Amino acid sequence: MSTPAKASVERPVVAAEQPDEPEVPQVPEPSDEPAVPVEREPAALQQEAPAADPEEVAIIAENISVRFRPYLDRSPTFRRSMARLRGRQAGEVVALDNVSFDVKRGEVLGVVGRNGAGKSTLMRVLAKTLVPDEGRVVVNGRTSTLLQLGVGFNPELSGRRNVYLGALASGLRKSVVDDRFDAIVDYSELGDAIDRPLKTYSSGMTSRLAFAIGMNLDPDILLLDEVLAVGDEAFRRKSRQTMEELVGRSGTIVFVSHNMGQMASFCDRVLWIHQGRVRRLGPSRRVIRAYRDSMRPADHRRKKPPPVTSPDAAEPSAPPPEAASPGEGEPSAPASGGGD
Repeated sequence: MSTPAKASVERPVVAAEQPDEPEVPQVPEPSDEPAVPVEREPAALQQEAPAADPEEVAIIAENISVRFRPYLDRSPTFRRSMARLRGRQAGEVVALDNVSFDVKRGEVLGVVGRNGAGKSTLMRVLAKTLVPDEGRVVVNGRTSTLLQLGVGFNPELSGRRNVYLGALASGLRKSVVDDRFDAIVDYSELGDAIDRPLKTYSSGMTSRLAFAIGMNLDPDILLLDEVLAVGDEAFRRKSRQTMEELVGRSGTIVFVSHNMGQMASFCDRVLWIHQGRVRRLGPSRRVIRAYRDSMRPADHRRKKPPPVTSPDAAEPSAPPPEAASPGEGEPSAPASGGGD
């Protein structure tokens, strides 16, 4: 038995799709009409601030905010360790809150404020040893930083070894340190003590050595945080003269101090920080006067003390008898020499 032949089914032939050809941009024909300039957004409306001119501004700080999240510091029991892993924290500490300012070349800026106001945190941000949570810092120039006494030194090494340790860590080559070593020792006035271990130095000797190293780095910007408060009077005058020479070379200095007299006489402007925020920024004497007024008790600011008078003037004296009008009280005594 023969099987029926299968009917052949004709399938339509579908042409393969060709990829779309890329559109060739049309080039406008040249014309003799002048081109119209394209309008751009003003710099204030752009997302990024315009770059600062390095010839005029040394430091720019924009909207700096720093927050710390400290954990509860208690005995490490199992329960507290598990709570720490779950993220139990103490209250967030806001060290700096939206701080903005700039420092020009050749300017001396002082920073004042109460303890815990955020001055040292600000200096660490300017030195770029602490990254802020928000904002940015622009530093134009070579920076020498003296933020804390003895930072970067090894107390077990001699002063000589610490000179090389600090200078090499700041970016100087060993050959440069060899050439400047005698100048550093002479400036620090340590003499034979340069070969003694650093742990035998006083705080003033350590401060002199750190400042001598910092000034021999040929910095454009000097950041100081109360490191000269421990030096003697002669070294303070010497360091003051050196800082004035730095400013004369269009250098910039930012330093923290509680010496208001030094601030008023040496700084061009003063930045007053209160609880992590900029309270005031302006001429040194004006800001220092406002800062000192805020340190006084509230009663002294509101009320002026009464004028001091003598005990005899406390109560008004009675009028003399001859000043009394006739007919009132006792009759007045007759005047000497007779009369009516």
